[in-house]
Amino acid sequence: MPDIYKGCILAFRIDNTLCDGAAAVETFGFLDDDNCPPVDTWGYLHRTSHADRVLFAWIPDQFVNLVDNSIAVNPEGCIEWLDVWYPEMWKNLRELFEKFGQFSLKYIKLNYFNNSSIFCLNQFVFTRSLMV
Repeated sequence: MPDIYKGCILAFRIDNTLCDGAAAVETFGFLDDDNCPPVDTWGYLHRTSHADRVLFAWIPDQFVNLVDNSIAVNPEGCIEWLDVWYPEMWKNLRELFEKFGQFSLKYIKLNYFNNSSIFCLNQFVFTRSLMV
């Protein structure tokens, strides 16, 4: 698989940020002062049952170490990898990846239904929509 398709999904709890700028320093500006990833990495904005907003963003492999560093210094804990906060969701996605083998999000659109959730993989976008 070309390196351009490798990466991780970051979860960012928008309403929990302290806007302290630590993430911007650790990532050399990849994440901004509010801990927010660049807009062209955004996949979906999800509302939790507690009305908190969680932004899912695709982080290309070449930025994963920088984002790891920012997670480590983030005092409010508003950023974390999808597999840490949502292990069941990540497990379901991994099963899809394994089932369909090598894939390119640029060319494949895949919908997966699981417990009222739809996972869509399309153009580097991971979408989770609740149907309630």
